[in-house]
Amino acid sequence: MTDQAARHALPASGLVAADGPDQPTLGVGDLQQRIGEAVSAAFPNRMWLWGEVVGTPAVRGGGAGIAFTLAESRGSTVLTLRAWLGRPYYQQLRQQLGDAAITELLTVGNLVVVGGWLQYGGPFGSLELKVDRVVPTPAGPGEVTRQREALQ
Repeated sequence: MTDQAARHALPASGLVAADGPDQPTLGVGDLQQRIGEAVSAAFPNRMWLWGEVVGTPAVRGGGAGIAFTLAESRGSTVLTLRAWLGRPYYQQLRQQLGDAAITELLTVGNLVVVGGWLQYGGPFGSLELKVDRVVPTPAGPGEVTRQREALQ
């Protein structure tokens, strides 16, 4: 059995409590830092992603940026990724397109294309795309919305 398989194997019946760790322990912050460094090393360049806007995008920090969630349907599973379009990119987008066009672009159910860098950590301790580019036209309706409408 591989080391990784052993970690995921269910313990045999019996005691689960341990006298102490069998290796050095990490703090939550240390773990998040290591994960963040690994993500940055694995994805050092801007990437372009497409995804469906799910949930209502929220302007944060008095107009400092907009947070939204991208999703993709894979069979019966919906995969999501938090996205953040922060200052100065949000301000530039507002100047280029205007608030009404941004609202229309980031409407729930739209399939959008954005560019940015992956980061891990932040206040939510999660994987997030730091967006710095937005294709100004939605690519159409997303599969998540179509599936939800079909169920209704």
